[in-house]
Amino acid sequence: MVLLAAFPAANAEEGDRTITKVIKLLQGMMVKSKADGERDTELCLVKGKSEDECNNYIRVLAKVEEEQLLVCGTNSYNPRCRNYTRNDQTGHFEVTKEFSGKGYCPFDPRHNSTSIFADGDLYSGTVSDFSGTDALVIKNQIRTEQYNLKIG
Repeated sequence: MVLLAAFPAANAEEGDRTITKVIKLLQGMMVKSKADGERDTELCLVKGKSEDECNNYIRVLAKVEEEQLLVCGTNSYNPRCRNYTRNDQTGHFEVTKEFSGKGYCPFDPRHNSTSIFADGDLYSGTVSDFSGTDALVIKNQIRTEQYNLKIG
């Protein structure tokens, strides 16, 4: 889920610039992510996934604060999230924190998921495993109970 509404535009011209900035930011992140994730891509391919499936698909984009973004992607079936903060001198966004996106972002880019950043927290509904069988809702590493076939 991409939250472009996190970047309000005062007018059409400013909106175009904002969208252009977001696209350039995402393109830069994809380049860095690709360079950082070559090992993850190799593991993904070894597990029998196609080259297309082993790309990094951005599934969460949220404005955390005025100058901070949260971005999560599938990262070759090994979900990762990054916080980006705008550098005052250069105006570019830089990675300030990277963490596992498991539970916040699906492994498979085709899996349904939804997320929202509200009241300082990321809420996400997705699947938490490679096979896509363990659905969950999560906030601050606290998740719904895992489904157990043996109970019931």
